[in-house]
Amino acid sequence: MTDKTQKDNERQTILGLYGAFAATIIAHLYPVGIMGLLAICLAIAVMIYAYVLKAKAEPSSLTHNHMVYIIRTIWIGSVYLLIFMAIALFYLWPRVDMTLINMVARGELSVATPEDIKSVEIRFMLDNKQLMLESALMAFTLPAFFFIYRCTKGVIRAAKGYRLNNIRSWF
Repeated sequence: MTDKTQKDNERQTILGLYGAFAATIIAHLYPVGIMGLLAICLAIAVMIYAYVLKAKAEPSSLTHNHMVYIIRTIWIGSVYLLIFMAIALFYLWPRVDMTLINMVARGELSVATPEDIKSVEIRFMLDNKQLMLESALMAFTLPAFFFIYRCTKGVIRAAKGYRLNNIRSWF
């Protein structure tokens, strides 16, 4: 195998992993529960494959450089996500309208059947819709931009066959 062919294969492997990583990001943005589960499974697979490729690669190689970048992106992005989710929770918790829940707890509102429970759930969500939307945007917007930026930057550099500078950066 020629050196050029080997470099092209290496670059294609890296781009394939970035493609899977991008699919993970897109799947996380899709607001359906099963997609979230699929996205988590795909993210774990991307992480495992990145660790495997990193272990097989020479420390000075393009693959090693990009795998460290992908691994750090996932870990650091997860930390950012947890921080922003905590901030959103602290924003949401004291502002939630708990009137319906309190009525159920005091026995003023009967929830004898699954239909009654569903009705209370829907009314609770509608009463707090704006607040929940604000909290969701607060929790997920900046981490999503972080993941999108890092993935895009990695794809651009890998497509050109370039290493990433300062792969240990948090931003």
